[in-house]
Amino acid sequence: MSSPGTSSHDQLRIIPHPSLSGHFLIECEQSIPLTPEELFPFYGDPLNLERITPPWLHFHVVTPLPIEMRQDITLDYRLRLHGIPLKWRSIISHWEPPFRFVDEQLIGPYRKWHHEHLF
Repeated sequence: MSSPGTSSHDQLRIIPHPSLSGHFLIECEQSIPLTPEELFPFYGDPLNLERITPPWLHFHVVTPLPIEMRQDITLDYRLRLHGIPLKWRSIISHWEPPFRFVDEQLIGPYRKWHHEHLF
C-alpha cells in the first residue's frame, strides 16, 4: 500500500495546554479522501512510521516482528537526532479500530508525549 497523500487542507496549530503550565498542544488536521476503514490499517501499522519519518532521523522500529497491534502493547524504536542515538518506547493506551488510537511515550526524548489519532 502506498502512503496516503495529504491535501491542501492540512492544518497545524500549536497552542498552550489549557491545564498544564509549560506544556503545549500540537494539533494537525489532514483531509484525506478515504474512509476510516481505508486509512486505519496504514496509520495503525508501526512499520509505516519508518516510511513516513524523515530519513535524516534514521528512525527504526525495534520491536520484534510480527507486531499485533492492540491496547497496552509497548513498541520500541530507535532514532538519531543530530547524530545522537535515542531510544523511544511507547504504549498504545487506546486502540479503537478503525476510528481512534493513542500512543504515549514511556521512554524517549520528550518530557511528555500523548499522540491521539482520530479518523
